[in-house]
Amino acid sequence: MHAHRTILGLLAVVGVLALGGSAARAAEDQEKPKPEAPPNVVTRMYDIQDLVLTKDYPYEGAVRPPGFPIVSGGAFGGMGELYGKTTATRERPLVRIGFDELRFVITRNVCLGTWVDEGGVGALELLDRWLVVTQTPENHKKIQEFLDNLRKGMAGVRTVTVEAKYVLLDDAQVEKLSAAAKTKPGSPVEAAAAALKDVGAEVVRSGRTTCLDCQIVHLTWGRAQTLIADTQPVVAEGAVGIDPTIDMALWGVMLQVMPRLAPDSESAMVDVWSVVTDPKGVTTKTTTSAFAYKGAVTESVKASIDQPEFLVQTFRTTSRIPVGKPVLLAGTDMTEMKKGKAMYLVLQVTPNK
Repeated sequence: MHAHRTILGLLAVVGVLALGGSAARAAEDQEKPKPEAPPNVVTRMYDIQDLVLTKDYPYEGAVRPPGFPIVSGGAFGGMGELYGKTTATRERPLVRIGFDELRFVITRNVCLGTWVDEGGVGALELLDRWLVVTQTPENHKKIQEFLDNLRKGMAGVRTVTVEAKYVLLDDAQVEKLSAAAKTKPGSPVEAAAAALKDVGAEVVRSGRTTCLDCQIVHLTWGRAQTLIADTQPVVAEGAVGIDPTIDMALWGVMLQVMPRLAPDSESAMVDVWSVVTDPKGVTTKTTTSAFAYKGAVTESVKASIDQPEFLVQTFRTTSRIPVGKPVLLAGTDMTEMKKGKAMYLVLQVTPNK
């Protein structure tokens, strides 16, 4: 009986302790802050094709003026060796506003602190022409507002038409053009089509293109010629041969330009790179090389390399010119092409409405 009462007493104590522990845990649970419910996130797709298509188009063709560099990642590089063997460096990317730039601007200026890399839930990725964004509905409104404002700003980007003429003039003809246009000292000489005709100017080449303001574009015209630029000996079993390097030379004009309209649209800054080539003939040089193989057997191989002779005019400049008016931008003596004449580039930049 005594043992029975002892057991009952122990059970009562254990029960009291258990109830006390439960009560204490309940009190602790009430004191702890309740976890926040996960945010209501939504994934939406935004069409951004119109925001990332501003590209530059520097000349990177396989047919190049002799001396024009092979461009590797750049728009306005330096002059290279014959056939363009020297590599230039691009000064800026081909795409002015790309996905990486757009992503950086959005995550650093919109919905700060809510992106995954900041410990939030927001995510942003690119799928073809679509910007895929996971965010809360409130933040989606902010992103849409930002994209709308960006489009409004880009709607002000204008298109311009660039017209170019290469003309042959002597000093007397340039003076007549300047007098007819009443050119002020230090100002570019205006060279309208009628004025060029009046002074008897000879138009050698002409072309035009339409592009965006502040966009790099190019024009090339002329004829191409296949030339053997180099040769490498090739030794096979029982025979020796030559592996020629075939290149294409452009005889004519390469013009690369970037127009930048002034805020008042009364003038434009133009970055210009012009290369004009005129062939005078090609000399074929023959070389003989001797190779030994199979011990003492020696064989000679003849190889031919084309060495063109050509007249070249090249210049690069940045200048401010009035819009809507053709002006003499630059020129050099080209007596070898036509005695007593200089070749000038006449350039006109016209904003489009």
